[in-house]
Amino acid sequence: MLIALQRALGDDQYSAYFESGNELQGYNPTGQVEINGVNVDESSVSYLLNQIMSNTYQIRSISVE
Repeated sequence: MLIALQRALGDDQYSAYFESGNELQGYNPTGQVEINGVNVDESSVSYLLNQIMSNTYQIRSISVE
């Protein structure tokens, strides 16, 4: 899932969150994902990431809790 997220965000944006010293350094997915307040499964996340990569959807903002 992290590889697909990196492709969708692009290297610069991904690095801003996941590289050493940043907010999500060392993050390992737990399998629980929430999008816009709704729990979703991995296939839903994959679908959304594919839509982002094909420019059907655009990311407006990202928040991490």
